[in-house]
Amino acid sequence: MLVLSVGKVSTNKYEVLEMEFSWLKKKFILKLCSIALLLFFNAISSVNANASNPTKPGPEITNSKTLEKIVLFQDPDIRLYKNFVSKEEAEHLISIAKSRLRHSTVLKDGKSVEDNYWRTSSSAYIYKSEDPIVRAIEERACKLLGCNVAQIEPIQVVHYTKSQKYSPHYDYFIGDEIKHQGGQRKHTFLVYLNEVKEEHGGMTSFPALNMHVQPVMGAALYFDNLHKNGEGHPKTLHGGEPIITDGVEKWACNIWIREKAYNRKVVQQPRAQGKKNEAKKKVASH
Repeated sequence: MLVLSVGKVSTNKYEVLEMEFSWLKKKFILKLCSIALLLFFNAISSVNANASNPTKPGPEITNSKTLEKIVLFQDPDIRLYKNFVSKEEAEHLISIAKSRLRHSTVLKDGKSVEDNYWRTSSSAYIYKSEDPIVRAIEERACKLLGCNVAQIEPIQVVHYTKSQKYSPHYDYFIGDEIKHQGGQRKHTFLVYLNEVKEEHGGMTSFPALNMHVQPVMGAALYFDNLHKNGEGHPKTLHGGEPIITDGVEKWACNIWIREKAYNRKVVQQPRAQGKKNEAKKKVASH
């Protein structure tokens, strides 16, 4: 009886262990399901909370650096935005422009003409929203002003070498040629795509304000070209001073913004063969 009793007890022990293991397995599965459901409902609650309380946009970030605004003048409104473009974005604009450079022009009697006294730099146009990087820069400018990308003219990249300059001028138009092209040119962003040290020249000057701005890579010089009544502001007279050192160059780009949508398409005009070859030599030598 003792042996049988021991044998019977031994058999019941295995059965109990098996039952306990099965019960623990079910309990473990139920626990996992509970955790999964809890995570699911927490995720739903988080989404609903974000929908009812959207996160406010933070400061504009470019190249992991915070956009910094410095007010230079209040009337006219002139500001300097540091870190407006990153080094990579600046190099991208330059790389697009190099093959398109031609002698810069000025507007006379409604026509773009070359003027070897007034403006001696080279320039190139980038088509509107030509690629995602260009589009991001356009949107960044509009975000700062609360305007629409449709109001932006195609970005103009400018290039200066020794002795090249742009004499003092206005960015706003005088005459009727603007009426069918999006209205007056209200805003200007002059974006510096490389750094030029003070001893090499190349500053942006405002003669009426006795103010000079030295090019700093990535910074954007902004100014409002108009009075509040829509008339041109004469104190926005500005110019690009000449580079005075051999081997030094200045790269920048103009972002001009109209009062309304600008729909005119920019056509890259062909250059004379001699000027084309000369421009290639200049680019290659710097």
